[in-house]
Amino acid sequence: MRMTGLEEAGVWLGETLLQSFGLMSPFCPLYLSTAALMGILWLCRSQGWSLGQSWHYLWNLCWQHRRFMREDGLWALFQLLILRLPIAALHLALFQWAYESLLTWESSQGFYAAEILEGFLATLITMLAIDFAAYVMHRALHQVSGLWWIHRLHHQARFLTPLSTLRQHPLEPFLLNGARGLAAGVSLGVLHLILPNGTPVWMMAGMGPGFFLYMFTVNLHHAPLPVRYPLWLRAVLISPHIHHLHHSKAPEHHGKNFGVIFSFWDRWLGTYWDQEVGLDELEFGVEA
Repeated sequence: MRMTGLEEAGVWLGETLLQSFGLMSPFCPLYLSTAALMGILWLCRSQGWSLGQSWHYLWNLCWQHRRFMREDGLWALFQLLILRLPIAALHLALFQWAYESLLTWESSQGFYAAEILEGFLATLITMLAIDFAAYVMHRALHQVSGLWWIHRLHHQARFLTPLSTLRQHPLEPFLLNGARGLAAGVSLGVLHLILPNGTPVWMMAGMGPGFFLYMFTVNLHHAPLPVRYPLWLRAVLISPHIHHLHHSKAPEHHGKNFGVIFSFWDRWLGTYWDQEVGLDELEFGVEA
């Protein structure tokens, strides 16, 4: 029996919600619960509180700022329900265009390496290229006046939660994901010109390991707690408190910490700023 229009709309909404809260979404329960657990453990260690006290503090903090969470939640739903598919389509189209364009070039005799080495290089180089593209585009969103007009919506959040991640002007995710798609296509295309066996990127559940690194860190970056990684880990990864400094209203923090996953881009390009941050120490939110 043919479904009615209302039934078809219900099926579409159900499938979209499953995709929006599955492994492809930062709001997957796995990523959210991991971020919450790390935040609670950080409170236990930094404040000397029990698990119960830490959970109570975090719950009360979110309840106190529920108005800001609802506002960010509407932006997140708009992106998850309306923009998700066209964003993914643009990312894939730019990746394929860049990758296939490069492979049409005539190259000299390439180097042949073991499949495991080619797979490792393809995975590592593509992951680094995507993250560097995200750094460059994020920095441009701050330093190019027309792009800052787009990006400032994200920085108007006065309270940071995972919902703030998708508090974005509708054009911003297209810019960010377009840059990532191009970077992935170019890096993998160049690698396969040099190593013409064409070994693909290693995948887990249909996604590269860099994707999971991003998903397991992004919720902490916009958590209401300035979780601080140990020094050895901060040498490689962006610590959540580093991104809190990026959102800070304090003038000395402006133009700092544009990294998404890895911290060495900021370190090498002179935009890294690190200082210890206490609970409720920073103020967030630029003027509308």
